[in-house]
Amino acid sequence: MVYNYQTSGSGQLPMETVRTFFPETWIWQLTEVGDSGSAQVPVTVPDTITSWETEAFCLSSKGLGLAPPAQLTVFQPFFLELSLPYSIIRGEIFELKATVFNYLSKCIMVKVTPAPSLDYTLKASSDDQYSSCLCANGRKTFKWILTPSVLGLLNITVSAEAEASQTVCDNEIVSVPERGRIDTVTRSLLVQAEGTEKTETYSWLLCPKSDSLSEEVDLTLPKDVIEGSARSSVSVIGDILGRALRNLDGLLQMPYGCGEQNMAILSPNIYILQYLENTE
Repeated sequence: MVYNYQTSGSGQLPMETVRTFFPETWIWQLTEVGDSGSAQVPVTVPDTITSWETEAFCLSSKGLGLAPPAQLTVFQPFFLELSLPYSIIRGEIFELKATVFNYLSKCIMVKVTPAPSLDYTLKASSDDQYSSCLCANGRKTFKWILTPSVLGLLNITVSAEAEASQTVCDNEIVSVPERGRIDTVTRSLLVQAEGTEKTETYSWLLCPKSDSLSEEVDLTLPKDVIEGSARSSVSVIGDILGRALRNLDGLLQMPYGCGEQNMAILSPNIYILQYLENTE
């Protein structure tokens, strides 16, 4: 998590937590433990408010070692959570939801503000209330109507701030936490083009006889192509089986059913093994 400090003539301004890193899985790495059998690995905890379960195993010339699972909880008493789908279609009506959680021991007055952007427009929802009392162990959801104006990946940023107020919430004056008063979350949303996707692939087997070799191709787009949706890519692989090797997980199969089915399904596994052995 990133903490920003700002100062002014009157002293220190509220500390802001900026959270942008939300992986589905975390820590995939190899570490040498040496003769001691242990090692320290410094890592940065992701910004997701959740519990992580870690597992580790060790390989050596004398055998295999397994470590018991351990849990690590990432938590802060006041935080914001955005509810986003993986992707939407351009032109769809999408309701952006931001939920604020208060695990502090006292009530707070929370204000939620989305950051302006040229990539999308936000329209206030029906309730149109973006400041609210939030007492201990409470949660509150705020909503907007989001309309994207571009295709591709766009970032959505929303901030929640615990404000100073004389408002009485649940028979008590709201408090302001000393640290972590502002929580800012940035999440990504993929905006896809409307219509039906169509892909055309061109392949060449090139055998250069000198240092350079060129190949030209004309890319003709359909007349009814949706504006802004066309894209192209080029990949060069120096191995006739290179493309297949980049997708081995799709070629390897698990056995099931009767013997005849297994013989047909498992034959690629044998070819893959022979190729890897011959090429080391």
